[in-house]
Amino acid sequence: MAELRPGTGFQNLYGPEESDFRRRIKEVSAQWDAVAVNKWEQAGHIPRECFETLGKEGFFHERWAEGRKPGLLLALVLSETLAMVSAGLGLAVTLHSEVFLGVLSRAARDDEQRALMQAGLRGEAIGCFAVTEATGGSDLAAVNTTARRTKAGWHIHGEKRYVSNGGRATHALVLAQMDGYVNRNALTLFIVPLRDPGVTIPGFFPKLGTNSCDAAHIVFDGEFSESTQLGPPGGGMLLLMEALQYERMAVSAQLVAVAQASLRLAAAWARKRQQFGTRLLALQAIRHRLADVWAETLAVEALLALTVRSAIEGTDVGRATAALKLRCAAVAQKAVDEAMQILGGRGYTANFPLEGWYRDVRLARIGAGTDEVMRELIAADLDSSDMHYDKWLGILIQEDRAWIKEDRA
Repeated sequence: MAELRPGTGFQNLYGPEESDFRRRIKEVSAQWDAVAVNKWEQAGHIPRECFETLGKEGFFHERWAEGRKPGLLLALVLSETLAMVSAGLGLAVTLHSEVFLGVLSRAARDDEQRALMQAGLRGEAIGCFAVTEATGGSDLAAVNTTARRTKAGWHIHGEKRYVSNGGRATHALVLAQMDGYVNRNALTLFIVPLRDPGVTIPGFFPKLGTNSCDAAHIVFDGEFSESTQLGPPGGGMLLLMEALQYERMAVSAQLVAVAQASLRLAAAWARKRQQFGTRLLALQAIRHRLADVWAETLAVEALLALTVRSAIEGTDVGRATAALKLRCAAVAQKAVDEAMQILGGRGYTANFPLEGWYRDVRLARIGAGTDEVMRELIAADLDSSDMHYDKWLGILIQEDRAWIKEDRA
């Protein structure tokens, strides 16, 4: 049996189908070399042709052929493989596939929306996710964007910020409050064509990392068709919460891949580099730092595998995906940081990938739910009843009181 080491944690998770899927993605993405990716970074946008290429090769179709849960392993392979080509590409494709197509697969209501789903699978329609507002941030429910019924359909008015890939997407999922709807806290999703009149993109926010995937400022103020409404009135948050679970698993797969790559690169350098008359890896301070990252990477690999298996089996993984992303983000950030430290000046230069990974992974502690929101989701379980331990605690308290009385006697 092969020795367990970082990067082998998915041997029992991925099978021949996923391995072949990865091989094909690598063959197709080989055309996007470092020169091309650097041009994307400088331009601040992912070319639409990337989505068309992935669509023509059938990657989106295959991921969604059997549905959300059965295709999850293919989703992870697609996400993590492309993220190693370009973090911005991995982010944009994950949002397109796991959020945009994911919501459409669940909530498409008419022929127009079903046709849009097919266009998205072909990579001809590209989706983004417009939720965050100036007044909202992590509070997704604090939405001021409104949708008011008109004779032709809907008038949508509001502004969204930090919309990843908003500059190259063709459609945006927009979370809005239906004007006049009885429940003020029940939000609805709308799918808005970004090329329609009534949509403007004033500009893009400069960022620390994932620079090839733009962060757009989008303003909505116009009339849109009846088919713009996606899913039931007031059902927007439920649709998004489910989609976000799958986005978090895909993002976690990307983070694990970066942690693995950082660790292996640092270990290769430490085996080769001579300092003070010996290899770096022979120095205990270096060996132990790498050992810590090795152990933590194995742990998040195992957590990812467990969470994914549970999701495929139909278990509720809402809070598990929060814990997963929280830990994967921390481990990936530590792995890149330690690897950069071990490579020294070389690791800090743009000639090595660590410098880019260092910037890119920081987004994971904010995007798809901040660390603080993830902790709140996890902590909610701590405030729920646990019959066994609640009962046991009562027994322990009674015994403790009895012991105190006996001791005084």
